[in-house]
Amino acid sequence: MKNMSFFLTTHQMKKRTKTVTRRLGWGSLEVGNYVMACVKCQGLGSGGKIERIWPLKITGIGREPLNTITHAGCVKEGFSEMSPRQFVDMFCKHNKCTREHLVNVIEFEFSSLLDSGATGAMSDAQWYWWMQQRDILLENPGH
Repeated sequence: MKNMSFFLTTHQMKKRTKTVTRRLGWGSLEVGNYVMACVKCQGLGSGGKIERIWPLKITGIGREPLNTITHAGCVKEGFSEMSPRQFVDMFCKHNKCTREHLVNVIEFEFSSLLDSGATGAMSDAQWYWWMQQRDILLENPGH
């Protein structure tokens, strides 16, 4: 399972107010894939440890110009207080791209294999349990 960084939206992810992410990469994802949401995946420094947030199941994938985001899209991104223009400006600043840039729009849900009411980061024990359950489901898809 790949790790996906949510450094700029850690708060939204931990509160589960985000269900969509726009990315310049991640074009090889497919609906049904799982990724592990993490606070930060790269540049951790010597001895740095990845902080897992929660496993995500990819539920939809699309591609669109960044500047076509609507207010509903901002809400799904976890930025209900932002206008589409503000969101696009923020995205361009952090990703060094243009307003017209084609982005991957990745829809996801927080995996229900764990307590769906939990918030915050995932403990190591939860991670290992989740991975065991996931492996069982992948080996026996009918169960």
